[in-house]
Amino acid sequence: MIPKVIHYCWFGGQPLPDSVTRCLASWRRVCPDYQVKRWDESNWDVTQMPYVRQAYAQKKFAFVADVARLDVIARHGGIYLDTDVELLEPLDAFLTYDAFFGMEEPGRVNTGVGFGAISKHAMVEDLLAQYQQRKFMCRNRPDLTTCVTIAAPLFKEWGVQRNQQIQYLQDKRVVILPPTYFCPEDLASGKLRLTAQSVAIHHYAVTWKPATSLTVTRWKIRSRRIIDAVGGEGSYARLKSWYNTVRSKI
Repeated sequence: MIPKVIHYCWFGGQPLPDSVTRCLASWRRVCPDYQVKRWDESNWDVTQMPYVRQAYAQKKFAFVADVARLDVIARHGGIYLDTDVELLEPLDAFLTYDAFFGMEEPGRVNTGVGFGAISKHAMVEDLLAQYQQRKFMCRNRPDLTTCVTIAAPLFKEWGVQRNQQIQYLQDKRVVILPPTYFCPEDLASGKLRLTAQSVAIHHYAVTWKPATSLTVTRWKIRSRRIIDAVGGEGSYARLKSWYNTVRSKI
């Protein structure tokens, strides 16, 4: 079983803002028998690989957390939640699986919105391995590719479909949960659509971008949905990859 431990990351040494304190309070209220474990510079090595070392030097702590959460769950097992996730319902129903992951959009798994696994789970280790040879700084520019995009090829390879249904993998030992469970707030529109399935709300603090960029982020998501609808799934990613390649040569 997945251990009753909720892990979170807080790098950078700043005090917890009220919004984070409220989210953490919801974890303790909804899951009172769970241990809540904080990971930061005092107990996790931020120099262990180039990607993490470079992201930390740039003070892009959310990208450090992208790696730290995979490493922590791979080593210890348990559940990871971003600090902008508010719990509404207990998580006990997911503990019997070997792993569970939440989607932020159909077919797009985000390990920040909520995921858990037993220790040494192969899928989590494979997700972590993607960062081993990756660099955060490319031609003196930070690579702000999200964990969702980095992980997408693996989840597609594992058979995750782009739909709103619960999906089971590995003889039903792994469950992929649709956005209604952990992401009832649509990032593109900001609309909250709670359902009977909703166990949490990911509030999209987007701490790794300037506060003014949330509007831009929503515009990009709408653009991706339109481009993929017209050109087929993956069209936006291919267009963005081409643009980044051209930009890197300038």
